Amino acid sequence: MRLKVQVAIVGAGPVGLTVAMDLAQRGIRVVVAEQRARTEPADPKCNTVSARTMEIFRGLGVADSVRAAGLADDFPTDAIWATAVNGQEIARIEMPSRDQRFAAGHRSASGYLDSDWLTPEPVVRVSQYFLNPILHAHAESFASLEILSETEFLAY
Repeated sequence: MRLKVQVAIVGAGPVGLTVAMDLAQRGIRVVVAEQRARTEPADPKCNTVSARTMEIFRGLGVADSVRAAGLADDFPTDAIWATAVNGQEIARIEMPSRDQRFAAGHRSASGYLDSDWLTPEPVVRVSQYFLNPILHAHAESFASLEILSETEFLAY
């Protein structure tokens, strides 16, 4: 298949979809080629979205959906080492939830990623497993953006 587009992006992960949406928002015709099927989950490689990325998502109109898919404000963010997912716990670093850090109206909790930063969009803990479908669905809303699932890019 040969396509004539302004920009072709290979890979519909968070970076590919974000760049594609940014270009489409600027009126540039974009095609994204993705080897996976539309319903096939991504291999999660991230579990935190940075403040700057959330600011970009805000500009694309998807920040609220990403934040809603992230960890709830009362969910502790402990780091746990175990012999298996359901195995014996070896060690744990206890890290409080956002609610615990911001208890009693304190909006600052030094030492945490979302503490004292002057940003309208603080860090979000959300797995790529949940992030990709949100970005994919939002990308489909752009008229000048086409996602070709189950498509392998072979040559330019």
